[in-house]
Amino acid sequence: MGQVVSIPGSDALDRRNGHVLEPVGSRVSATARLIPGGQSLAAQKPESSSATVNGGAVRLTFSLRALAAIAPASLQKVCPSQLGALVMDVGLICTALVAALPFLQTVLNTKTIVLYACALAATAMQEGLYGRDISKHSARTLIGKASAWAWFLTVVLAAHSGRGMAASGLLALGSFCLLSSWRRLFQSLEVPNSSSRRNVLVVGRPSATQRIANAIRSDPSASRCVKAVMPEQQFRWASAKIALGRIAREEHIDEVILAVGDGHLAASIFGDCAENGLDVVIAPEIAGGRALGIEILGGVPLIKLREQVLPEWTLAIKRIMDVALGAIAIMLTLPLMAAMAALVKLDSPGPVLYLAARIGRKGRHFTCYKFRTMAPHAERIKDQLRMTNERHGAFFKMHADPRITRVGQWLRRYSLDELPQLWNVVRGDMSLVGPRPHPPDDVERYALEDLRRLDFTPGMTGLWQVVARNDPSFKRCVALDIAYIRRWSLLLDCRILGGTVAAVLRGSGI
Repeated sequence: MGQVVSIPGSDALDRRNGHVLEPVGSRVSATARLIPGGQSLAAQKPESSSATVNGGAVRLTFSLRALAAIAPASLQKVCPSQLGALVMDVGLICTALVAALPFLQTVLNTKTIVLYACALAATAMQEGLYGRDISKHSARTLIGKASAWAWFLTVVLAAHSGRGMAASGLLALGSFCLLSSWRRLFQSLEVPNSSSRRNVLVVGRPSATQRIANAIRSDPSASRCVKAVMPEQQFRWASAKIALGRIAREEHIDEVILAVGDGHLAASIFGDCAENGLDVVIAPEIAGGRALGIEILGGVPLIKLREQVLPEWTLAIKRIMDVALGAIAIMLTLPLMAAMAALVKLDSPGPVLYLAARIGRKGRHFTCYKFRTMAPHAERIKDQLRMTNERHGAFFKMHADPRITRVGQWLRRYSLDELPQLWNVVRGDMSLVGPRPHPPDDVERYALEDLRRLDFTPGMTGLWQVVARNDPSFKRCVALDIAYIRRWSLLLDCRILGGTVAAVLRGSGI
């Protein structure tokens, strides 16, 4: 279920390093959850309800202006994380319409076909097909409703009757079957990924926390993962505030679920969660029923009290840039990577690629792809070489590393060994720009405050690589990573990418 945290006394013990944290009553120096681009946000909403305003029914008029009026309201219902699905659906429908255009034009004119395509996209967004947490069953229902609305709008606005209505109906039926089948195929091929889960801390009475944990385990969408549990009575001690910050940092907590009976205590915990930038959901004792703004999870009602504001659309654009630029870079550098693979194979025995275990966002493990630049036994003798480590802190680096091969030395100098990481970028494990991912054994040596650099998706390059690439100080590395996360913007990413090109051409890598 997750760890059960107990606070034995007035001081909270840091499990990772074995030292006592700040004295009781002192202020936690760093918030547990670092918000990307935090300094660029004008204001943070202190509270936000989980209820969404659906608006009234679509009002039909006999004018093309009616369809145009739907689009702005519909766009507001698109979740940034669903932009990929929206683009994929639009591309699929457009491809199918272009392929069927010779047949369709014998029955419908081009204006009607374009009108239907626009109506389908607008009504699909209006119905919430690209909102948050859409299940397989609800997606099929929403596709059906969107297709029906698009057909009705097309018939009304194009003034069709008889044969035109029947042809438009076949168009709607075809789009429903196409989108439903595509969604089902994509979901069947989709590999379960823990990166989309929200890490949860449950606070409350033992019986309530157990019920909530069981409900989350049985959640078919698996959108949450219980990382820790804290009994509510422990928050009557002054050291609980420090322990909450520590747990939120170590377990990368996104959300706190409160099942607290004492209203004053719940308000105090809510304030501590707000200081740490954590979302807050309350699980009240409500028997059955579904009300506006209440999420029912395995019979447990959840009401969202607070949601941290994130630059979701900007982050979505960053992801689109990663996929587009990463795919283009793979195609352009494919001949170069083939040549480097041959050199690696000819230079020394062993595999061409090195599959490196790395720690990504929220402490999640992933496999990082690199060209092998070291001898096959490099990992086995790493601990023996730590005494000659030239970096200060948690990470390991040395100039005259005996494990590096001849070709590997040249590849590392110009960072060409990292080109296969473009596949990690396309997959979503990494971004083009972000804090560099470290191996698990290095992360085990992190101090508590160093874990803040894991709040952002790791990148192929970052601010540290441009500003202080060969600086031996790990603290400087962490400080630059934190500065990047706090001041993050798309413009900053572009500047770092430009600086990276200059650094690579100088051959300053080791």
